[in-house]
Amino acid sequence: MQAPSRLKHFPIAFFAMVMGLAGLTIAWEKAQVSLGLPFRLEAALLPLTALVFLLLSLFYAIKLIRYRDAVLKELQHPVKLNFFPTISISLILLSIATLSVSPLLSKGLWMVGAGLHLLFTLYITFAVYASQPDDQKG
Repeated sequence: MQAPSRLKHFPIAFFAMVMGLAGLTIAWEKAQVSLGLPFRLEAALLPLTALVFLLLSLFYAIKLIRYRDAVLKELQHPVKLNFFPTISISLILLSIATLSVSPLLSKGLWMVGAGLHLLFTLYITFAVYASQPDDQKG
């Protein structure tokens, strides 16, 4: 008998880690500039944040391929559904963090993140509306 895969239960909410790391990266960059700090901690935080995002994206893409039903269940879950935009918000925050390094990369990340965020917003709004009883729809 095969042991159940942990990947099947890999939560979409893990992308919140990227949001936190990207926020920390941006804060350190702003602190370094405004306080004139001699060290550049954001130079180490940015690659770490990007690596975490890429690894999480890879794991979740594999989950989507191997366990599509599990991902669809998350998309239909009333709480887990709200964590899908952490992917797009992570991209937007990464775009801010990369602005001083590569404006072109930053613009690309922002465009993908903003477009994806619009799609998630529309999907979640429709999903919540569709799940309401008819007497509560306005």
